[in-house]
Amino acid sequence: MDVISRICNWYFDWAAALSLIHFQFLVKAILLFGCPCLFCGWALASGNRTLPVQVLCATAGLLLAATIPVDKLVITGAQTRGWILLFGAALLTFAPGVIAALVVPTLGMQRKAQIFAYATLIVLLLLNLFLAWRGK
Repeated sequence: MDVISRICNWYFDWAAALSLIHFQFLVKAILLFGCPCLFCGWALASGNRTLPVQVLCATAGLLLAATIPVDKLVITGAQTRGWILLFGAALLTFAPGVIAALVVPTLGMQRKAQIFAYATLIVLLLLNLFLAWRGK
């Protein structure tokens, strides 16, 4: 087996062995940052660039993401989990910046909103790791 195949097999095995609480956190974080991006992007494509419309769309996206029952989601396939982790990490890398650019009209406030979104994501990740460590 070549090196690339070994690395891919190692990654997919790691993704399959990832604990359920960490995987569900990633899916929930993808929804919490992805749904507002989709809603705000749709509003922007429709020509609605006003701040109230963008804030309303971001709020609606957050509320929709919060109501999706991720706790009941069970994905057992190693490749499926691996691809979800890969695309989820890519989305979570860029989504806070996209949300800030869509919702806030000025560059200075966009930067502050982007820093706040990244800080929120990091705090949520640390809380998830702490709760998993405590066994909750």
